[in-house]
Amino acid sequence: MPKPNFYNPIPSIDLPVSFSNNIFVIKVTSQHALKHWRIAGWINPRINSGLFGGFHTDFIANIKVYFDRNQLIKIPIKEKFFITYIVPSWVFDISLSIWEYQGSEIELSELKPILREIDKKVSDISDFQ
Repeated sequence: MPKPNFYNPIPSIDLPVSFSNNIFVIKVTSQHALKHWRIAGWINPRINSGLFGGFHTDFIANIKVYFDRNQLIKIPIKEKFFITYIVPSWVFDISLSIWEYQGSEIELSELKPILREIDKKVSDISDFQ
């Protein structure tokens, strides 16, 4: 894809997907990004408040994303949400990939007994003669 010779910024992108898990990975790449460009844009998770005709109006966070990185992101809500991706004005082209985590989230209180059990078994093995 040739680099354009005119300025035509990419508008914000409302992703037509509803996310049900609040943990996902995002990666943004560009064929024409300069080496010193680090910021690839921002994502704005939004929930459907039902106000204003059902638009996704309630803004949750503004999260900065970087070029050529797999960024693990956790949204601080437990309900379905939508994402708006804001493209920096200096970017000519983008490729946006998002992978949603499909497993269940383990709370720290649930993890502590499991870690104690593992620690006990490791101790038993190391003490075995």
